[in-house]
Amino acid sequence: MRTAPTLVRRELFKFNVLKNALQETYSKGNSSTRRALSLVLKQKIVEKYKQKKNMSVIFGLADRKRHAVEMNRTRRLHAENIEKFFLREDVSFSTAGKKETITRKKQKKQKRFLTKTMKELHTIYNSENEKKVSYATFIRCRPFYVKASALYHKTKLCVHNFTICNVETMDAMCYWFDEIEGDLQASTFASCLVHYLKTYVLPVQPSNPIKIYSDGCIYQNRNSTMANALLHLSLDYDIEIIQLFLIKGHTQMVVDSVHATIVKSLKNRDVYLPSDYVKISTEARKKPTTYRAMLLDHSFFKDYNQDVIYDSIRPGRVKGDPVVVDIRRIMYKKGDIEGMVEGVWMPLPRRPKSSPVKNHIFPALHKQRIKIRKSKFKHLQ
Repeated sequence: MRTAPTLVRRELFKFNVLKNALQETYSKGNSSTRRALSLVLKQKIVEKYKQKKNMSVIFGLADRKRHAVEMNRTRRLHAENIEKFFLREDVSFSTAGKKETITRKKQKKQKRFLTKTMKELHTIYNSENEKKVSYATFIRCRPFYVKASALYHKTKLCVHNFTICNVETMDAMCYWFDEIEGDLQASTFASCLVHYLKTYVLPVQPSNPIKIYSDGCIYQNRNSTMANALLHLSLDYDIEIIQLFLIKGHTQMVVDSVHATIVKSLKNRDVYLPSDYVKISTEARKKPTTYRAMLLDHSFFKDYNQDVIYDSIRPGRVKGDPVVVDIRRIMYKKGDIEGMVEGVWMPLPRRPKSSPVKNHIFPALHKQRIKIRKSKFKHLQ
């Protein structure tokens, strides 16, 4: 006859064998096997006797949950450290404007701009911390109000280049200026073009008609400011100037090769000052001649919006008439302007606002350097 302790030991032995078999099956099984075994925990008898927790231990689910909790704690710790890193003054700076805020999930924050690229910051973070994080985790943990796209470049000094190329001699001139010395209004480009014609074209061919090929950019080439500048130039030197505009979709010009050559020379070159662009431009080409380059200051630019002769170059007056973008050519001759629309030359349908005067002196466009934001100035130091 079997005693009670013997029966208990036998039942415990069976239970341990079954428990180990279930644990091994669950740990080595695939997803479908694990789902099938997990259904045991959802049985009513398990819930009735409140054995769900014990059964989870048998299957090894408790260890998995414990591991998941530890992983979540580690992720939260990484997220907190990364967020603190992004809010450091040497990593990002805060904007000052009232409207420069961003709201997400009813949380309003002041925008911050990064001082370096995300790749550089990721390298710095891993070098400062023993526990490394992946680049994907680093990006994911970036606070939503810290902007990484393009805003990094807003802390840098913008430098512009206006290039003119003589298609007969292949002589090219690059006018370099930064945002402190000049802006992107029409008088800026007109000043560069007038300077090039006076310095390098008119002394060589003082009487021949001058043809200028340009794209259809309205704020830069096809506007009343540029037209009045060229009209005064034709009147001062008693020459004929014809400005031709390329058709949309066919705006590739010889001057584009100048830009491509300079961009190629900029590869693997360090630029610390705007004057470095001048040096790189002159070294970009050797044959047939080197490129010319100038670094301009604010006193170079003239205001051609003053004392205008024609306040508009539109070839029509009322609705349905041709507009500025319909002009294919503009001719400046003897103080008058004519435009070509659909192959027909026609004078402007408006009277000049003032009589043309030879050798008119235009005032300076900028009385002083253009101010930049304090945050940008601080970052450039």
